[in-house]
Amino acid sequence: MKTCPKCGASGADNSVFCMNCGARFAEPAPTVKQPEPAPAPAPAAQTYNTYNTYNTNPAPVVVNNAVSAESFFDGTLGQQIGISIVTVLLCMITLGIYAPWGFCRLYRWETEHTVINGRRLKFEGTGGSLFGQWIKWMLLSIITCGIYSFWVQIKLKKWQVKHTHFAN
Repeated sequence: MKTCPKCGASGADNSVFCMNCGARFAEPAPTVKQPEPAPAPAPAAQTYNTYNTYNTNPAPVVVNNAVSAESFFDGTLGQQIGISIVTVLLCMITLGIYAPWGFCRLYRWETEHTVINGRRLKFEGTGGSLFGQWIKWMLLSIITCGIYSFWVQIKLKKWQVKHTHFAN
């Protein structure tokens, strides 16, 4: 209920004028909204690394003296062509024996030029660790007249991901 400042009569809360004397009811004092406290900072994202521990303080990637939280790829076409030509030549010279090392070289270049949410990736696979699997996969592909080669692509991708992690 509102009270008229002129005659003292009471009026409804939504009234603008007094029904008794016609005086304007005083506007209610504007309420000052208290600023809300700043939200607490979000906890650092926990990331799983290869040592079965959680890394809560990943090192961000610095590009041109600025910290970046974006995802991007910073390799160049010239680098890719150079690595691909060397890999193909070495595979031809060694009759394909260099293939696991060539794949690792290409994966390493691709992975180490990839940044996800400001964190650079690192590939730690080696041609030597892939070579035994490679021989097994090639023999199974030959025995099955190439049918097993469909699974080789999946096996190779699983092996690649297993040896890829964040650099820090």
